[in-house]
Amino acid sequence: MASDDGVVYLSAAQLARRYGVHVVTVWRWAQVGRIPQPVRLTPRTTRWRKDQIEAADAERARKQQ
Repeated sequence: MASDDGVVYLSAAQLARRYGVHVVTVWRWAQVGRIPQPVRLTPRTTRWRKDQIEAADAERARKQQ
């Protein structure tokens, strides 16, 4: 999902597929800070910014080296 300003957003289901985990795990990771906090787009729609997810992945990979 892309917004009018070109920001790409990912759903919990998309993140779960990306990491090969259950959707509940994605929410748990957000609670403990393993991934960035989601953005509430509407009262019933919450998404993660793809650029923030990619930055967090890169930082985690850098720390593991």
